[in-house]
Amino acid sequence: MESNAAPAGPQPPHVVYDTLSKAHKAAPQLKPIPAFEVYKVAREEELAAYRMLCRVLVMHHGTSLPKAQQRILDDMGEELCIGQVRQSLEKEMAEHDKVLQGIRKSGVLRRRGDFTDGVEEMTVEDYLAEAPKDDGNGLYMPVPKAPRADGADSGAARATAAAAAAAVGAKRKGHIHAAVSKLAKEIESAGNNLLLSASAREEQQLIQLLQQKREALLALRVELTEA
Repeated sequence: MESNAAPAGPQPPHVVYDTLSKAHKAAPQLKPIPAFEVYKVAREEELAAYRMLCRVLVMHHGTSLPKAQQRILDDMGEELCIGQVRQSLEKEMAEHDKVLQGIRKSGVLRRRGDFTDGVEEMTVEDYLAEAPKDDGNGLYMPVPKAPRADGADSGAARATAAAAAAAVGAKRKGHIHAAVSKLAKEIESAGNNLLLSASAREEQQLIQLLQQKREALLALRVELTEA
Protein backbone atom coordinates (compact mmCIF):
# COMPACT_ATOMS: atom_id res chain seq x y z
CA MET A 1 0.00 0.00 0.00
CA GLU A 2 1.34 3.41 -0.90
CA SER A 3 0.26 6.64 0.71
CA ASN A 4 1.68 8.55 3.62
CA ALA A 5 -1.36 10.76 3.79
CA ALA A 6 -4.89 9.76 4.68
CA PRO A 7 -6.84 8.16 1.79
CA ALA A 8 -8.62 10.74 -0.33
CA GLY A 9 -12.34 11.09 0.22
CA PRO A 10 -14.57 9.44 2.84
CA GLN A 11 -14.00 5.72 3.31
CA PRO A 12 -16.88 3.26 3.01
CA PRO A 13 -18.22 2.40 6.50
CA HIS A 14 -17.53 -1.32 6.00
CA VAL A 15 -13.83 -0.88 5.14
CA VAL A 16 -11.04 0.16 7.51
CA TYR A 17 -7.57 1.22 6.41
CA ASP A 18 -5.17 0.96 9.34
CA THR A 19 -2.41 -1.08 10.97
CA LEU A 20 -3.12 -4.69 11.90
CA SER A 21 -2.80 -4.03 15.64
CA LYS A 22 -5.41 -1.26 15.56
CA ALA A 23 -7.68 -3.28 13.31
CA HIS A 24 -7.72 -6.15 15.81
CA LYS A 25 -8.85 -3.76 18.56
CA ALA A 26 -11.63 -2.25 16.44
CA ALA A 27 -15.31 -3.00 16.94
CA PRO A 28 -16.89 -4.87 15.26
CA GLN A 29 -14.18 -7.44 14.65
CA LEU A 30 -12.37 -6.93 11.35
CA LYS A 31 -10.73 -9.29 8.89
CA PRO A 32 -8.25 -8.59 6.07
CA ILE A 33 -9.63 -8.10 2.58
CA PRO A 34 -8.38 -10.94 0.32
CA ALA A 35 -5.18 -10.02 -1.49
CA PHE A 36 -6.74 -10.95 -4.84
CA GLU A 37 -9.40 -8.25 -4.43
CA VAL A 38 -6.66 -5.70 -3.84
CA TYR A 39 -4.74 -7.05 -6.85
CA LYS A 40 -7.78 -6.66 -9.12
CA VAL A 41 -7.92 -2.96 -8.28
CA ALA A 42 -4.18 -2.63 -8.91
CA ARG A 43 -4.53 -4.45 -12.23
CA GLU A 44 -7.26 -2.09 -13.38
CA GLU A 45 -4.96 0.84 -12.61
CA GLU A 46 -2.16 -0.76 -14.65
CA LEU A 47 -4.39 -1.37 -17.66
CA ALA A 48 -5.80 2.16 -17.44
CA ALA A 49 -2.27 3.61 -17.31
CA TYR A 50 -1.20 1.64 -20.40
CA ARG A 51 -4.33 2.69 -22.26
CA MET A 52 -3.73 6.36 -21.50
CA LEU A 53 -0.09 6.04 -22.60
CA CYS A 54 -1.25 4.61 -25.94
CA ARG A 55 -3.72 7.45 -26.38
CA VAL A 56 -1.20 10.18 -25.54
CA LEU A 57 1.49 8.80 -27.87
CA VAL A 58 -0.99 8.44 -30.73
CA MET A 59 -2.30 11.94 -30.04
CA HIS A 60 1.24 13.32 -30.34
CA HIS A 61 2.71 11.18 -33.12
CA GLY A 62 -0.20 9.68 -35.07
CA THR A 63 -0.70 6.05 -36.02
CA SER A 64 2.94 5.42 -37.02
CA LEU A 65 4.91 5.85 -33.81
CA PRO A 66 8.62 6.68 -33.99
CA LYS A 67 10.96 3.93 -32.78
CA ALA A 68 11.67 5.69 -29.49
CA GLN A 69 7.98 6.05 -28.61
CA GLN A 70 7.21 2.49 -29.71
CA ARG A 71 10.01 1.27 -27.45
CA ILE A 72 8.49 3.19 -24.54
CA LEU A 73 5.16 1.51 -25.22
CA ASP A 74 6.76 -1.94 -25.47
CA ASP A 75 8.78 -1.46 -22.28
CA MET A 76 5.71 -0.29 -20.38
CA GLY A 77 3.70 -3.28 -21.62
CA GLU A 78 6.47 -5.61 -20.44
CA GLU A 79 6.78 -3.82 -17.10
CA LEU A 80 3.02 -4.10 -16.46
CA CYS A 81 2.82 -7.73 -17.72
CA ILE A 82 0.40 -6.86 -20.52
CA GLY A 83 0.22 -9.47 -23.29
CA GLN A 84 0.94 -8.73 -26.93
CA VAL A 85 -2.70 -9.22 -27.95
CA ARG A 86 -3.94 -6.71 -25.36
CA GLN A 87 -1.18 -4.27 -26.32
CA SER A 88 -2.19 -4.45 -29.98
CA LEU A 89 -5.87 -3.93 -29.15
CA GLU A 90 -5.21 -0.90 -26.94
CA LYS A 91 -3.03 0.71 -29.60
CA GLU A 92 -5.57 -0.06 -32.33
CA MET A 93 -8.36 1.53 -30.30
CA ALA A 94 -6.26 4.66 -29.80
CA GLU A 95 -5.40 4.83 -33.51
CA HIS A 96 -9.09 4.76 -34.48
CA ASP A 97 -10.20 7.34 -31.92
CA LYS A 98 -11.63 10.32 -33.82
CA VAL A 99 -11.06 12.67 -30.89
CA LEU A 100 -7.33 11.93 -30.76
CA GLN A 101 -7.10 12.37 -34.53
CA GLY A 102 -8.88 15.71 -34.25
CA ILE A 103 -6.54 16.95 -31.52
CA ARG A 104 -3.49 15.98 -33.56
CA LYS A 105 -4.81 17.67 -36.71
CA SER A 106 -5.74 20.83 -34.83
CA GLY A 107 -2.06 21.50 -34.05
CA VAL A 108 -2.69 22.77 -30.51
CA LEU A 109 0.10 20.59 -29.12
CA ARG A 110 2.58 22.33 -31.42
CA ARG A 111 1.44 25.67 -30.01
CA ARG A 112 1.75 24.72 -26.36
CA GLY A 113 3.42 28.01 -25.54
CA ASP A 114 0.23 29.85 -26.48
CA PHE A 115 -1.55 28.18 -23.59
CA THR A 116 1.19 27.79 -20.95
CA ASP A 117 2.83 31.21 -21.10
CA GLY A 118 3.34 32.42 -17.54
CA VAL A 119 2.35 29.09 -15.97
CA GLU A 120 4.88 27.73 -13.47
CA GLU A 121 5.59 24.02 -13.45
CA MET A 122 5.82 22.08 -10.18
CA THR A 123 9.43 21.60 -9.09
CA VAL A 124 10.90 18.19 -8.32
CA GLU A 125 11.37 19.22 -4.68
CA ASP A 126 7.69 20.15 -4.34
CA TYR A 127 6.63 16.88 -5.96
CA LEU A 128 8.86 14.74 -3.73
CA ALA A 129 7.62 16.55 -0.63
CA GLU A 130 4.07 15.42 -1.43
CA ALA A 131 4.95 12.05 -2.98
CA PRO A 132 3.11 9.09 -1.40
CA LYS A 133 5.08 6.79 0.89
CA ASP A 134 4.31 3.35 2.31
CA ASP A 135 2.74 3.72 5.77
CA GLY A 136 2.52 -0.01 6.51
CA ASN A 137 -1.29 0.03 6.75
CA GLY A 138 -3.73 -2.41 5.16
CA LEU A 139 -7.42 -2.84 4.28
CA TYR A 140 -9.83 -4.61 6.63
CA MET A 141 -13.57 -5.23 6.65
CA PRO A 142 -16.07 -6.34 9.34
CA VAL A 143 -16.59 -10.04 10.01
CA PRO A 144 -20.31 -10.97 9.55
CA LYS A 145 -22.18 -11.65 12.79
CA ALA A 146 -22.29 -15.31 13.76
CA PRO A 147 -25.61 -16.83 12.50
CA ARG A 148 -27.66 -19.43 14.34
CA ALA A 149 -26.15 -22.89 14.55
CA ASP A 150 -28.83 -24.49 12.36
CA GLY A 151 -28.07 -22.15 9.48
CA ALA A 152 -24.45 -21.30 9.98
CA ASP A 153 -23.29 -22.19 6.51
CA SER A 154 -26.23 -20.67 4.65
CA GLY A 155 -26.18 -17.52 6.78
CA ALA A 156 -22.51 -16.95 6.21
CA ALA A 157 -22.96 -17.61 2.51
CA ARG A 158 -25.82 -15.10 2.32
CA ALA A 159 -23.76 -12.48 4.16
CA THR A 160 -20.79 -13.05 1.90
CA ALA A 161 -22.96 -12.95 -1.22
CA ALA A 162 -24.67 -9.74 -0.08
CA ALA A 163 -21.32 -8.08 0.61
CA ALA A 164 -19.97 -9.21 -2.73
CA ALA A 165 -23.08 -8.00 -4.56
CA ALA A 166 -22.85 -4.60 -2.87
CA ALA A 167 -19.18 -4.31 -3.78
CA VAL A 168 -19.86 -5.29 -7.39
CA GLY A 169 -22.75 -2.80 -7.60
CA ALA A 170 -20.64 0.06 -6.25
CA LYS A 171 -17.77 -0.84 -8.56
CA ARG A 172 -20.13 -1.01 -11.55
CA LYS A 173 -21.54 2.42 -10.79
CA GLY A 174 -18.01 3.75 -10.45
CA HIS A 175 -17.14 2.46 -13.91
CA ILE A 176 -20.32 4.01 -15.33
CA HIS A 177 -19.58 7.42 -13.80
CA ALA A 178 -16.01 7.26 -15.13
CA ALA A 179 -17.32 6.40 -18.59
CA VAL A 180 -19.78 9.31 -18.45
CA SER A 181 -16.99 11.72 -17.50
CA LYS A 182 -14.84 10.46 -20.35
CA LEU A 183 -17.71 10.83 -22.83
CA ALA A 184 -18.38 14.36 -21.61
CA LYS A 185 -14.78 15.37 -22.34
CA GLU A 186 -14.90 13.71 -25.75
CA ILE A 187 -18.19 15.44 -26.60
CA GLU A 188 -16.78 18.81 -25.54
CA SER A 189 -13.68 18.26 -27.68
CA ALA A 190 -15.72 17.13 -30.70
CA GLY A 191 -18.03 20.12 -30.31
CA ASN A 192 -15.10 22.52 -30.29
CA ASN A 193 -13.66 20.84 -33.37
CA LEU A 194 -17.03 21.15 -35.08
CA LEU A 195 -17.09 24.89 -34.45
CA LEU A 196 -13.62 25.24 -35.98
CA SER A 197 -14.22 22.84 -38.86
CA ALA A 198 -13.49 24.22 -42.31
CA SER A 199 -14.83 21.44 -44.54
CA ALA A 200 -18.28 19.92 -45.00
CA ARG A 201 -16.85 16.41 -44.90
CA GLU A 202 -15.18 16.97 -41.56
CA GLU A 203 -18.35 18.56 -40.19
CA GLN A 204 -20.35 15.49 -41.20
CA GLN A 205 -17.84 13.19 -39.50
CA LEU A 206 -17.96 15.22 -36.30
CA ILE A 207 -21.76 15.27 -36.33
CA GLN A 208 -21.79 11.48 -36.69
CA LEU A 209 -19.28 11.22 -33.85
CA LEU A 210 -21.44 13.38 -31.58
CA GLN A 211 -24.46 11.22 -32.42
CA GLN A 212 -22.49 8.11 -31.44
CA LYS A 213 -21.47 9.71 -28.15
CA ARG A 214 -25.12 10.63 -27.49
CA GLU A 215 -26.20 7.02 -28.03
CA ALA A 216 -23.42 5.86 -25.72
CA LEU A 217 -24.62 8.26 -23.02
CA LEU A 218 -28.19 6.99 -23.35
CA ALA A 219 -26.94 3.41 -23.01
CA LEU A 220 -24.98 4.32 -19.87
CA ARG A 221 -28.08 6.02 -18.46
CA VAL A 222 -30.05 2.79 -18.85
CA GLU A 223 -27.19 0.79 -17.35
CA LEU A 224 -26.95 3.15 -14.37
CA THR A 225 -30.69 2.83 -13.76
CA GLU A 226 -30.40 -0.95 -13.69
CA ALA A 227 -27.29 -0.98 -11.48
